[in-house]
Amino acid sequence: MTKRIKVSIIGAGYTANEHLKAFKDIEDVELCGIFSRTREKAEKLSEIYEIKNVCNSIEELWEKTEANILIVTVNEPSMPSVIEESVNYNWELLVEKPPALYVEQAERLKEIAEKKNKTIKVALNRASYSVTKFVINEIEKKDGRRVVIAQDQEDPERATSLGRDKEVVDRWMYANSIHIIDYFRIFARGEFVKVTTYGELFLQKPSFIEAHIEFSSGDLGVYQAFWNEPAPWAITVHLSDIRYELRPLEEGKKQIRWQKPEPIPVNEWDKKFKPGFRVQAEEMAKIVRDGNGNVPTLDDAVKTMKLIREIYKK
Repeated sequence: MTKRIKVSIIGAGYTANEHLKAFKDIEDVELCGIFSRTREKAEKLSEIYEIKNVCNSIEELWEKTEANILIVTVNEPSMPSVIEESVNYNWELLVEKPPALYVEQAERLKEIAEKKNKTIKVALNRASYSVTKFVINEIEKKDGRRVVIAQDQEDPERATSLGRDKEVVDRWMYANSIHIIDYFRIFARGEFVKVTTYGELFLQKPSFIEAHIEFSSGDLGVYQAFWNEPAPWAITVHLSDIRYELRPLEEGKKQIRWQKPEPIPVNEWDKKFKPGFRVQAEEMAKIVRDGNGNVPTLDDAVKTMKLIREIYKK
């Protein structure tokens, strides 16, 4: 008989629901525990997903479930303290992005985890999109310089109007731009060695930022961000004879030189679930089964956060 993979979760909002939906689809997974500051929401999700244990603390969540995987989906300011407590227990950790609002906080969490011989996984789910994996698979076979262009749009003015925490709004490039800037880690090779930023950021009025990024591999990155004005989220990867465009990010086109663009196939999981979540859940399950799952780590998140800091000087 196949051993069940037990999964618990902290948080009971939209993102928690999407994670639970993805993990529930895996045959050998059992959703066994949930903890949220808002118990009413936790109880509602426990009914939907038949979760036996609704708990009042992280300690109780471990004692009642001894889960193999813990998913952490709390708000940004709470994330560091929840992670710090959660690493004390013997589960695989999958934490939502960003793991912290400050690079120094994230590095401290990494040190704490390393002392306990744990590797924290971060739900940078765009790395798990089927179109992202398609592009990775194709460009890995090709030599030559890559040019990665990322177009970002952020609206902290709207976030403020919706009542988001001031600290989160002030650190919005970490709270939200991480989704886009992480594509440089995904598609460009080597470490960034030089970042030149143009423009000035105003959090509460329209502004434009552009950054040119040089990598140790010779790859180049161009980051363009429109703040508090309309623009798309889009990624383009250019090679000498081919280009790939993700726009919207969960869809894509491939264009060979002298030919018309052709659509990149989208996996059925990315249509049925929040894109990237089902693959991400499967990879977490593989880590428990045989240690071979591929999920971005806290090291990866810190790398992207350092690039954000270099772009925004913040």
